[in-house]
Formats: sequence, structure tokens, C-alpha cells
Amino acid sequence: MRAVIYLRVSTQNQAESGLGIESQRTEIEALCARSGWTIVSEHIDNGISGKAALNKRPALSSALADVEALEADVLIVSKVDRIARDLLIQLLVEQKLERSGARLVSVAGEGTNSDSPTDVLIRRLFASISEMNGKIISERVKSALAEKVKRGERIGASPFGFTARTGRLVPDENYDSLLLMFQLKKDGHNQTKIAEILAERSPSVFWTQSKVSKQMRKWKSRTKLRNYRDSLIHAEQ
Repeated sequence: MRAVIYLRVSTQNQAESGLGIESQRTEIEALCARSGWTIVSEHIDNGISGKAALNKRPALSSALADVEALEADVLIVSKVDRIARDLLIQLLVEQKLERSGARLVSVAGEGTNSDSPTDVLIRRLFASISEMNGKIISERVKSALAEKVKRGERIGASPFGFTARTGRLVPDENYDSLLLMFQLKKDGHNQTKIAEILAERSPSVFWTQSKVSKQMRKWKSRTKLRNYRDSLIHAEQ
């Protein structure tokens, strides 16, 4: 039997740590060793939600393509929810596998031992439970973020030039560089020259023409930048 394996973690922290991926790979390799199956390719979606559509899952799409191209017999995951936390997406994957003459296998079982009516029912039940759990987690996250907003705490990454302190944003050591960027633009310098000057004055930051362009698009003007700073400072008082 020829096997294509698919691994997925939903958060960037999991992707960077590699722990989730390694544990999935270990389980799958152990199953293949016990079953005498040959792994012909491996595909990993790092930091991608199980609710993401198939066209937003590059590794899963390439895994399905490999199943057909390499004439694999099975697509293996550690658990069914690695394929999706959406029943419709899972059904679409199973249909694509069936057309390729293959089937889905989960290390945890979950009704993937065969396509008998009983196993199909079990598989659908696990998929429905996974979808429900995904929605519960999503609701909990939304509630937690809403509470943070009520407390006036900062949510998300801090914009360049500002840093989060006690849940609020304040200008940091890069703020003056942003002001200088707009002053240089006002003086008639192009973005390449602005990047060169900023690199000389702020060597701790890797300034490029692309970075200058990005920050100018973000802030639009020096006035907007100062107004944003002032609104944050007044909010602190």
C-alpha cells in the first residue's frame, strides 16, 4: 500500500514549535510501519485553520494531487479533524479521494477502517463533533476578545512605531524614524533615498525601499501618525 500523509496545525505558535507536527508524524509513521505501508509523500499546512476552504489549504490540495499522481492507496492523518473542522470540506476531500481510487485513513480510527455503512456513519459523527468543537472554540475566543475590548486592552500586533504597555499602545524608539520618513518625503527625497537615510540614522532597523513604501501606505501622512499618537496619549491620561 502506498500512503500520502497530511499534517496540519492551526496556530503559528504550533507551527513554529513543531511539536504538533512531530507528534502527528510519529503516530502516522508508526501506523505505516505496523501496516507495512510505504509513505510516498508528506504535506504540511502550518498555521492554517481546519475551517479554511480547500483552496486556502495549499498542502492539502497538493496532497490530494499526489494521491492521484503517485497512485497512492490512502491519505493518512493522525485524526480526522486534521483534514477539516467542517463536514462539507471533509466530504469534498473524501469524494476527491474516491475518484482517485483511494480513501482517507485516521490513526485514531474514527470510522476510517473501511467504507462500510457503519464506518461511514461513525466517520460522519466524528466530523460533526469536530465541527461543533471548532465552533465552541471560536465562540470562546470571540468572548475573550470582547472582554479585552471592554477593558480597553490592545488586541493584535502593535503597529510599527508603537509598543504595547499595560494593554495600551504608546510610541516607541521607532516613532521618531517614522516622523523623519515623512519629513524626508516632504523635502523631496524618493523612497530609495529615504531608506538609505533612515538606515544610517536607525541601524537597528533594516530599512528598505519596500519598508518605506509599506509604512507610508499604512500611515498616509505625518499628520495621521501624530494624531494617532496624540489619541493614545490622551487615552492614557
